[in-house]
Amino acid sequence: MRKSKLFIGLVVAVFVCVIVLYGWTQDYLTLSLKDDFGTGSSSGGWGQLGWEVGGSLCSSVGSFIGSWPHLGILRIIPSGGNTCAVALGNSVSPLLGNMSLHPGWSALYVVRLESLANAKYRIGFADTTTGNPPLNGIWFRYDSATDTYLTMETRASGVSSTKVSTLIPSTDKFMKLWIMSVSSGEVRFTFDGIELSQPYTLKANVPTVSLMPMVQGYDNGIIQFDYFRFSHRVAR
Repeated sequence: MRKSKLFIGLVVAVFVCVIVLYGWTQDYLTLSLKDDFGTGSSSGGWGQLGWEVGGSLCSSVGSFIGSWPHLGILRIIPSGGNTCAVALGNSVSPLLGNMSLHPGWSALYVVRLESLANAKYRIGFADTTTGNPPLNGIWFRYDSATDTYLTMETRASGVSSTKVSTLIPSTDKFMKLWIMSVSSGEVRFTFDGIELSQPYTLKANVPTVSLMPMVQGYDNGIIQFDYFRFSHRVAR
C-alpha cells in the first residue's frame, strides 16, 4: 500500500514538473479579428473592422439584413467586366506581413456566391484588390470559365499552384471556408464537409510579401459576405 502511494506521488510530481517546465513557461500572444457585419457601415468602412472597398469598378457594396441564420451580410456587386472587392488594408499598406514566415494563423470566411455563370471569385488573402488575379495571394477560387469545382490557389510573383476540391459551389447556400498555416511555407485549406484534420495542403508558390484579407468578385461574381474570423497565436 505504501509502495503504491509512493508510486502515485512520484507520478504526480513528474506531471507537475512537466506542466511547470513546458506549460506555464510558455507565454502566448494572440491576435484575433472578427466581423459578422451586424453594424453595417462605419466611418472607417464596412462592418465592425472597417473593410475598404477596392477592385477596378464596383456597381455597389452595401449591407443587408439577410435571413436567419445569416443575419447581417455585406453584398459585393462588381460592375460588368470588372473586379469588385473588400479588404482589410490596401496595396500600399496591407494589414498583414509575411504570412508564410509566421505560421500559427487561421481564417474563416462565410460566403455565398450568387451566380456561377460569367463569374469569378477569390476569397482569402492578396497583396492588392485590383489584379485579376493579383500577383500574390492565398485564396479559394471559382472561375466559371475554367473551374467546375472549388479550387485552392497559392500565387507568388504571378506563378500559381492549385489543388482542385470535390466541392461544386452552389448559389443556394453559404459556404464555410477555412485557410490556415501550422508550419512555415505551408498553407492548408478546408471547408464544409471536409474534416479539419484532413485539409488540402499547398507548399509551392506561397507568397512571402505582405498580404491582407480580401473577398473579390469579377463580372457577374456577386458575393454575400456573412462572417470573418482571423487569429494568429505565437509564443514569445
